[in-house]
Amino acid sequence: SIFIISLLFYRNHSLYPSVMGDEYINNIFSKNTNFKDMLIPSYLYFYFYKISYVCETSYLNCVRLFNNLFFISGVYMTYLLAKKLSNNNYSKLIFILLLISPYNIYTAYFLPESMFYFFIWLTFFLTFYLKINKHYYFIIGSFLGFCSLIKPHAVFFIPIFIIYFFIINKNISDTLLNISKLIFSFFLIKLILTIFSDVEFSIFGDYYNKDATRYIDINFFEVLTIFKFFIINLFGVISFLLIIFSLPILILIKNSIIYFKKLRHNKSDNFLVFVLITFIFLLINYSLFSAFSTSYHIQNVAYETPFRLNIRYYFYIFPLLLIICLNELTIINTQQINTKLIKIFSAIIILIIIYFSKNFYPSYHLVDGPLYRALTYNNYFFYFSVVFSIMLVFLYNFKRTISLKIYLLIFLPIIFVISSLPINKEILFHKKPSRSDQIGEYLKEYFHSKIDENFLIIKIDKNKDLPLDNFKLLMSFDKKNIAITDINNLSISDDDINK
Repeated sequence: SIFIISLLFYRNHSLYPSVMGDEYINNIFSKNTNFKDMLIPSYLYFYFYKISYVCETSYLNCVRLFNNLFFISGVYMTYLLAKKLSNNNYSKLIFILLLISPYNIYTAYFLPESMFYFFIWLTFFLTFYLKINKHYYFIIGSFLGFCSLIKPHAVFFIPIFIIYFFIINKNISDTLLNISKLIFSFFLIKLILTIFSDVEFSIFGDYYNKDATRYIDINFFEVLTIFKFFIINLFGVISFLLIIFSLPILILIKNSIIYFKKLRHNKSDNFLVFVLITFIFLLINYSLFSAFSTSYHIQNVAYETPFRLNIRYYFYIFPLLLIICLNELTIINTQQINTKLIKIFSAIIILIIIYFSKNFYPSYHLVDGPLYRALTYNNYFFYFSVVFSIMLVFLYNFKRTISLKIYLLIFLPIIFVISSLPINKEILFHKKPSRSDQIGEYLKEYFHSKIDENFLIIKIDKNKDLPLDNFKLLMSFDKKNIAITDINNLSISDDDINK
């Protein structure tokens, strides 16, 4: 694992900006912006990453250093939870595989995913590690509140925890009181920040609120289109997950039936219920969000399509499935459901995988879904993964333990190691500077040498989106003596512009 971590640090060092406007926005908000001016309420993320400002022209290397530390710490939290619920040796394997996996690419970008991965998995760990007492719900709610200050999407875990606590607790009045504690502590974190930083209280911030307002201004025919896009996106995500996590999902379905039929209850059942609720809620929620976004942007943005699987917003829940698999291999189940029912679900999974393999969606951007992009880089590797996954599902119906060991010890290592190769190659491409990068480096050095002078950068046409190369240039303008404005905000004539 030390060797893998060392390679991760080496790969990320001295990369040039390589992604869309998200990096530029995060760069601006984390450096030159006060709380009041942040359109996205990721205050903890932006404020913490201000530390990278001390690195001056090498600030991106500092950002990636923080990303590495957060991602590795998050994977370690995953390992600790896996060890608590399953076998220690298998947990170590998951730790190594997650470090290798294509999802480590988020450490290479100026994005909050790595920091969020650590905080949300710390929350998961505390949820199943802490003793349930009068402080428990305040602690979980507070950590979810901190998560929402990194990515506001953390608010979607509030209904997940509400449903979860209602299912596992029998006393309704106590459950209502405990849920009130969780909700209160979640919003208290945001309220304290609002009071001390004098910012407007908001869950999603101006940026996402405006998006939501635009998305819901629709007519009946657009509702039908959105529903169609929702089904397309949800089917694509489920099909992708079935290829990679076929056995964990089959186990999740089987053990959920056992749980709700009350055939078995043990210490791992609470975790099972949590994973089930999390996946159902988040997959539906984000597929619906993607459908609304696609419906609004499809006419203006080339890559906005219902077939775009933007998995970045919930990739961090995938390791939960791996722990389900580890738990199944570790615990001896004394009660089983009808084997015919397992075979029916196995057949459904196999049919979905086969259908999707003949109609799989294209990958639009590395950041959208690195594992899916890697899976579809090469048709031979994709169909190999499909066939291998189908064989494991089939084998599980006859040799449960053998199929699980093959999945963990052979299938997952092959998938994660091979898929990491084209992903790393794509990232390492940005070790070499493009013309835009070279200009950006020159401007960065120039502006840092002129700290006593003020500059005004004017965007001529506010109606045109900036190409990616221009975002790279704008990331060079990271000093407080630089202002960027639209030409329409200035009282100057065309003659002045020509001059």
